[in-house]
Amino acid sequence: MNSEESAFKQSDITAQKVGELVDENKYFYNEDESIPAIESLFGSHIGDHVLEIGSGTGAIAHWLVQRGASVTAVEPEPVLA
Repeated sequence: MNSEESAFKQSDITAQKVGELVDENKYFYNEDESIPAIESLFGSHIGDHVLEIGSGTGAIAHWLVQRGASVTAVEPEPVLA
C-alpha cells in the first residue's frame, strides 16, 4: 500500500468513527447550542438558497428546509452522507 492509499484508508476509518459517534449522539455538534446560534445570526430562511458544505448527517440542512430554505448539501464522506 502506498502513502496515498494509506491516507485514503485512514480517512475512511476516521469518517466511519465520526459516523459511529454521530449515531451514538457523542460528537461535536450540539443541536441545542448550534441551531439557536445559526438562527440568531441569519434570522428567517424563507425563500433563501443555502449551500451547506460538509453537511455530515444533514441535521442543519433539514432544520433549514423546515424553515423555508432551499438547501443544497454536500458531504464528501460516504459514511456520513
